[in-house]
Amino acid sequence: MKEKKTDRKDAKCICDLYMCDMVKPSFIPSADISEFRSLIRYRFKLTCMITGKKNRAQNCLAVSNLKLNDIFSDVFGKSARSITEQILQNSGEKLDVTTFIDRRCKTPIEKIQAAVDGAISKEQAVKLRQCLHR
Repeated sequence: MKEKKTDRKDAKCICDLYMCDMVKPSFIPSADISEFRSLIRYRFKLTCMITGKKNRAQNCLAVSNLKLNDIFSDVFGKSARSITEQILQNSGEKLDVTTFIDRRCKTPIEKIQAAVDGAISKEQAVKLRQCLHR
């Protein structure tokens, strides 16, 4: 039968290991390293939050049948962002994209126009505005 594990037995085992010099001391970082680690963790957290907001914004566009992610490599780039802003300002109206496309954009205007033929609901517009604002 197996012995029952207890804290007292664990403490004795650790003590025996320590007495035989088999326990390595813990690494306690200096103040500089601790501060740096804290900044890195905070930056990682901010990056995850930004990614989450961008994913929610793309979801709002996809639900509204606005397929900007199929046309533009960066949905938050200059052309796509100006089109998104115009869609939010003039929801329910037909949008002519020619005035909002950057001259360096290589995608044909017909494809872009077809991608923005969807209609955004009020709820999706509110969510999208909040995501873009943050």
